[in-house]
Amino acid sequence: MAIQAPGKYDIDEIEAGVRGTPSDTLVADVAPPVKEEKPITWEDRLKAVGISVDQAHEILTQMLTKGYFEKTFQIYGGKLSVTLRSRLAWHRTRHNEALDALRSNDPNVHAELAFRYALAGSLVRIGSTTFPVAERSDEPAVASKKLDQAFAQIAQIQDSLLGQALYPLVSRFDAAVYAALSQDAPSSF
Repeated sequence: MAIQAPGKYDIDEIEAGVRGTPSDTLVADVAPPVKEEKPITWEDRLKAVGISVDQAHEILTQMLTKGYFEKTFQIYGGKLSVTLRSRLAWHRTRHNEALDALRSNDPNVHAELAFRYALAGSLVRIGSTTFPVAERSDEPAVASKKLDQAFAQIAQIQDSLLGQALYPLVSRFDAAVYAALSQDAPSSF
């Protein structure tokens, strides 16, 4: 393109926006408008974990009246009953203390420890065997001792087939409790 003298500009070049740029190269493809996704509702969360509104209301009722949710499941074709309970704050505190003491950055070790403490905090009974359970009224030292006792008992079954059966059960139980207590639950109750 030739150098132009001041004041001698071609009007088409000015309309194009940039001197010497053809106007059709300035027109970019316009992206379609972004659709705003519908926010996930409480009912959507329940459906995602496979529980009904009535089951969620049962969880909410127990949480409000007893301070925890407890449910008995039948595993191995109904031959063995397992009772799980939602965990209290003591569980999270003890789990964090154990992670601090462990001093490992291995994510597999962290996952294993998290599952063991989740099981120790949730497991109430397997068949006729009961496990120590931290109660809301327990002092921190007592709650910590109960969790450690449950952790020691669970270590004996952790690597067995029963431990492998409990992992998905605890995961589904936690997902159901989380979904029932998730956003918008109180207004739907």
